[in-house]
Amino acid sequence: MLRKFGLFLAASALLLTVAAPVSAGQSTYNSSGSALTAQGGWDSFDEATGSYEYGWVSGWQAQGEPAFVEFYGGSFREIVCTPAHGNQPATTSYLETFRYGGGPGSLSIGRVYSVASASATIDIWTDTYNGCTGEYTSSIAEGVAVALELSGSGDLIKETGTWSFKIPGQYNSHSRYSSTYRPATGTASLAGEAHDVYGAIGKVSWSDHSNG
Repeated sequence: MLRKFGLFLAASALLLTVAAPVSAGQSTYNSSGSALTAQGGWDSFDEATGSYEYGWVSGWQAQGEPAFVEFYGGSFREIVCTPAHGNQPATTSYLETFRYGGGPGSLSIGRVYSVASASATIDIWTDTYNGCTGEYTSSIAEGVAVALELSGSGDLIKETGTWSFKIPGQYNSHSRYSSTYRPATGTASLAGEAHDVYGAIGKVSWSDHSNG
């Protein structure tokens, strides 16, 4: 499941970079660019506790820009709100945790996307929601070391696509993208805790035009 999950997210992440906002009041907008990316994710389920955990680390570097490294992940598990009593069954909900953060870092990608590494020291926010009590808490861990090491594990995959939107006589917008990436496996670590990951190493290029 992780292999399919990882490849789907890798392809989707490359595609999602295509969209670019139109500046307010601007009648004509043109944009184009390219970026290198390396990304890997993991998930796991603990049958003993019923806890599901996932995470994703990515490095991104647009042409002419510094590299950016980000992490997001989380977990959830079922918890008992009130125990069973007499004829009344137990009531349950979920304890959910979402973690995220990003910042400047380093990204290195080998020839034909054979290997990649990314690293950064970032602040990571943790948001927790208790479905039983409705309590929401948030905290931050500063200076967390994040690293990603990937090796290509499959053939190159190439994708192209277009998108358009038009209101006759008022507005016209169209975008094109192309991406080349290689499935990859490796490890991601947060504060020294390592996870086996599946993801991708690649490059995406895009162009956007709108007027109206």
